[in-house]
Amino acid sequence: MAKRKAAVVSIIRVSKLKKALKRNVHKSLLPPPTEVIDTLREATGISKRTAERILKAYPGGRGLARATEAGLRTLGASATQARRIRASFTLVDICDENCERIARGTILREPSNVSEFLRRILGRNEQESFVVILLNARQGVMDVLEIGRGSLAQVDVHPRELFRDAVRLGAHSVIIAHNHPSGDPEPSEADIQLTHRFAETGKNLGIPVLDHVVVTRKGSVSLASLGLVA
Repeated sequence: MAKRKAAVVSIIRVSKLKKALKRNVHKSLLPPPTEVIDTLREATGISKRTAERILKAYPGGRGLARATEAGLRTLGASATQARRIRASFTLVDICDENCERIARGTILREPSNVSEFLRRILGRNEQESFVVILLNARQGVMDVLEIGRGSLAQVDVHPRELFRDAVRLGAHSVIIAHNHPSGDPEPSEADIQLTHRFAETGKNLGIPVLDHVVVTRKGSVSLASLGLVA
């Protein structure tokens, strides 16, 4: 857990560093902006003097993401700090590429695609799980988030939990889904009421709920296909 938290902090810091560097992309004869120096120091732990030396070698930060560990060490970074700079940029790039690959590779426009995708995620779950698929404008998958676990009668699945992430991540639309471990995919009255509740909230926010799918190991039922997603 500690390592995962450290990795997340590293991503946030390097993302801030990239934004700061973008604001200083042209070569300047003046010293690097304090904001760029401070962000580089926070992300990597290097001294102010070393940060200034690195940014002088990479004006405005151009090319810093491709700098070698050996090159960074000649500019005053320790071996650990140089590895941290390289690893941080690499980690952010991998995360960006992974998100793009998911969106490009999984387009959910047909009910059969949605069913197959969700059965891989939920079909074998022994406990009921409620998830939301965040979609971009092309209906490509941005992310799949678990909103609740346990039966809908036991779990308080509130629209704010779902749409808070949808708004934060810039989703264009969503598909909600949950599984029935019993094997019966027919939606219950509670399922239908929940669908109406989420669809109304999505309509008000401009993030439509395209479907609510009930998934089992052997099949699924689309509430949109039944005309139950208003």
